[in-house]
Amino acid sequence: MKITQISRIVLNLTGIIVMRVLEVSAQMERRPIVISNTSFPQMLPPQQYADVIAAVRDHYHMRCVHLVYKTNLFWEPRRDIVKETYFKQVQILLNEKAIPTAIISTYNAYDVSRYMCSVRILQVLLYMDEGNRILLELEFKEKEMTRQPVRGLNFLWLVFTSIGEMDYELNNVTVNMRREMIVAHHDGHKNLLYEVYHIEKKTMGLMVKLILEVDGQGKMITLSKSYVKRRSNLQGFEMLAYTIKNPPYTLVIENNGSVQVKGLMGKVWSLLQDMMNFTTRVALVDESRFGFYLTMSEYTQVESSYNNFSHFTDVLLFDIPTNTFQGLNEFFYGIHIPLAIFTSESRVYIKHPGLVDKTPGKVSAPFEPSMWGATVVAVFILSATLALFQHGLVLQEYKSTNQERFYDTFFTIGGLFCAQVEWDEELQVIQSPAEEGSIRMPVVETAEDQRQPSYQLGIRGIE
Repeated sequence: MKITQISRIVLNLTGIIVMRVLEVSAQMERRPIVISNTSFPQMLPPQQYADVIAAVRDHYHMRCVHLVYKTNLFWEPRRDIVKETYFKQVQILLNEKAIPTAIISTYNAYDVSRYMCSVRILQVLLYMDEGNRILLELEFKEKEMTRQPVRGLNFLWLVFTSIGEMDYELNNVTVNMRREMIVAHHDGHKNLLYEVYHIEKKTMGLMVKLILEVDGQGKMITLSKSYVKRRSNLQGFEMLAYTIKNPPYTLVIENNGSVQVKGLMGKVWSLLQDMMNFTTRVALVDESRFGFYLTMSEYTQVESSYNNFSHFTDVLLFDIPTNTFQGLNEFFYGIHIPLAIFTSESRVYIKHPGLVDKTPGKVSAPFEPSMWGATVVAVFILSATLALFQHGLVLQEYKSTNQERFYDTFFTIGGLFCAQVEWDEELQVIQSPAEEGSIRMPVVETAEDQRQPSYQLGIRGIE
């Protein structure tokens, strides 16, 4: 019996580990390479990005981009044609960079999700000036800088992204560089809000500055402990994050009718206003929802109209709980742009340390050794639990079989006698005299009398 149970434990453990390895292998096959949306031609109007997906796979060091877009089965064929034309332009651009590309159209959301890793949706409105992109391309080529994937980067929540001018010139032309804000969960107990931006002109290095510490609200977000130590050259850069949903807030209506947002939401928004040089005022949508009137100091009212909105470089509106933004008396809506690791051009173009060629760096495994250890322990505990459960079933079956054999002996041999136990109305036990060699069963007349009688057993000749 012991050998059988041990074999079952080993079999269960082996099966679960094999399934886990297959699952992780499938995830690693779908692991995306960093491809910036700013490399794509800006042909679609903002609302068209809602169901456009660029999924990227890494097939054994061969980069392959799957451009997936969701079609409408019964309506809007013109919109599908526009998206297909857009992706064909993207395909030409990527083929010029020797990146194999496939265009996939589907009306099934499940088919689309197969090409994406988990938690891939970033709610952004992003536009980049084509001239700046070309300048960046030229300069990086001139300085032998190459596009390097951010290794191990599975999930990233960009809270806010804005182009801020930095003193970085090419042929006397200032190139706008990007700075970002991210939220990270550090040391397992704190949620930290970081500002990430580029400051070094030559190496395009990243600096991370802690600007806010908040108490654990939202879903877990993790940041590799070694990230801060290695952020100067991005070797081994790793980050895991999930989107924070609905930061807590309270709406306070002042006597003059103005509305203030308090709580974590208000803190984050206030920081964004200070850093990104814009001001907002709150607009109530109803009693529980609100939006922001957005005013950028660089834009006039005419320039900020919806029709000209896509002509400006990199405008991102903050993802507030209502997912609704109001600018100049006109509502804007946060557009879902599911892209495989959405980053900026200045983020993915970094100097490749220690390499002369321009091959991308090795992509790290999705789990650290500690995660693998925890997975093995969890698998072992699960296997042991299953084995004990199976052992309990076998033992119960064994007892049931022996009990039936005992009852057969009791009724056939006649070597046992019993005293019947009956229940009175007050549920008190009354024993009747034992009659040797016979059993009297109570007559069940009503549902209340359907109680299981118990018996007192003894051996012949013993009183």
